[in-house]
Amino acid sequence: MLALDKLFFKPIGNVIEKREKKLFETSEMMDKMNSEIEEKTIKIEDELNKARREIILLREEIIKQGEEAKDKAIERARKEAKLLMEEEMKKLEIEVKDTEKKLEAQIPEYIKLIKKKFFEE
Repeated sequence: MLALDKLFFKPIGNVIEKREKKLFETSEMMDKMNSEIEEKTIKIEDELNKARREIILLREEIIKQGEEAKDKAIERARKEAKLLMEEEMKKLEIEVKDTEKKLEAQIPEYIKLIKKKFFEE
């Protein structure tokens, strides 16, 4: 029995013990790796969420800047249109005054023609 114990049971026990130890070490290593993977996954998800929030803020800022630029362009166009209208109104007023002066200058001639037409016939 001692011989069997030394030659057979003890070596098999040692092999089984080594395998159990190796399995335990492998299991611990797998648990540690899983834990690290979970931590890194959480960190990556946090970074992704942070990036998404930053993108949303950036998009909102870009939209806001675009609206401000649009408003400024509209305001500039309104001012230019107002100035253009004022200039055209001034030109029109000058033309009206010139036309009035021309017509006033022609009144005596028209009076003569009217008198000639109605009174001399």
